[in-house]
Amino acid sequence: MDLLVISKEELKMLSNEEFLKSFAEMFYAKDSFNTVFTAINKHVFKKIDKHFTDLKYDDYVNIQNNIVLNDGVKRFSNTLFKYLYLMGLVDVERFEGFPSKEKIERYFKDRATNKDRIRVPIQKEKMATLEIEDLLKVERFYSSDTKEIDELKMKFYWHILSEYDFKNKQILALKSDNFHDGELLIGDEIIELNEKFEYLFEHLKRLTNDGLSTMSPILKNLADKLSININLTPTVIRNTKLINTITCPNCQDSYSAELFNWCAIDGKLVCKDCGDTLKKIFTYQQLTNSPIEKVDNKQVYSNLEKNYEDEKKDIIKKGVDFRRLQEIMDEIGKLGEEYVYKVEYKKLIDKPFANLIDKTKADNPKNGYDILSYDLEGNEIFIEVKATSTLRDEFYISQNELETAEKLLKSGKKHYVYFVKDILSENPILTIIDNILNDDRFNKVGLNWKMTKEH
Repeated sequence: MDLLVISKEELKMLSNEEFLKSFAEMFYAKDSFNTVFTAINKHVFKKIDKHFTDLKYDDYVNIQNNIVLNDGVKRFSNTLFKYLYLMGLVDVERFEGFPSKEKIERYFKDRATNKDRIRVPIQKEKMATLEIEDLLKVERFYSSDTKEIDELKMKFYWHILSEYDFKNKQILALKSDNFHDGELLIGDEIIELNEKFEYLFEHLKRLTNDGLSTMSPILKNLADKLSININLTPTVIRNTKLINTITCPNCQDSYSAELFNWCAIDGKLVCKDCGDTLKKIFTYQQLTNSPIEKVDNKQVYSNLEKNYEDEKKDIIKKGVDFRRLQEIMDEIGKLGEEYVYKVEYKKLIDKPFANLIDKTKADNPKNGYDILSYDLEGNEIFIEVKATSTLRDEFYISQNELETAEKLLKSGKKHYVYFVKDILSENPILTIIDNILNDDRFNKVGLNWKMTKEH
């Protein structure tokens, strides 16, 4: 029985069981048949006690809002009601949150064709893109004020490449007379341009060779300026835009991954347009346009303190068992990292980059440092954490950690060792070493360096 060509009159002649068998066979794989049949039969047909052609919008809402039902039942029911919607068996106007009938018809045709297909995942080569850390660097730089021509060019190229789909030739062909009264003519399109770029085009007007003329060196300088370790090209910027674009699972339209474009419906992410419609039926959650604003930093810090104290009590409770000495040392090291993370968070609690502190660096020893944090101006600082339960002024540091410190310091970056003594006490003692390679307070002893403090 082909449920995509059957008439409404023929459907009404089928029993619930006959229809459900055909529905599960046509649109689900064989190994899913029993699960789908049982779920719909038990939780929809028998529970509501209606012929399937008499199901209404209110039945759909009750199923989706039933907190007892699991996601699988709700998902199968959603597919069932989409089918009824497609066949004109329910009030179409009340299901305004559903996609168009054309999309739903394609959806069921695809299900019928591909239900038993085994999809083998293809290993795709990753696109060259900016990681979030580097993307945030560029966005912070873009938001800063400047009238330096080279920096304005950097910002202009970033803006045009990340916001629009113009070709390189169209961008490089721009002259000062393409810009007028806040608008830029590029190709055959006119776009509004931020007033920060007025000064740039006024400058171009005064040049003998009017125009931008070059892009690659400017983008390279941008990467160097922000310590971005990737060849920053127009392709990389366009790829970054692509992977930071999300497709709404409801309407299948695409928007940037900025929070203001999205909301949550029963915990599922959908675009704002769909959310405004679906909130009439489901639980709706508005997302703020800034994840930093959404976070209560003081509450986060309170949780950090509690977690730190709980971990410390757990180590003390276990006591010292020399058979698990290495395990204890690892636990003390982790506790030291939690303590330093807490210290750094408190330092930045009123700054927008408190929630950018990254303590996952410690998970990979190859990094050569444990925490990426920030100073009060937002500049990166690289922290190696050393912790001990004693009051002795000594700790061990590896050759890799020393080489990392040397590399970072030589490149002009800020590297610190945070040495925490008496970590299990009520008041640990923190010593911050701003140049481990040249600190008169400590001597290197041995090969896997043991640092001892001069007295």
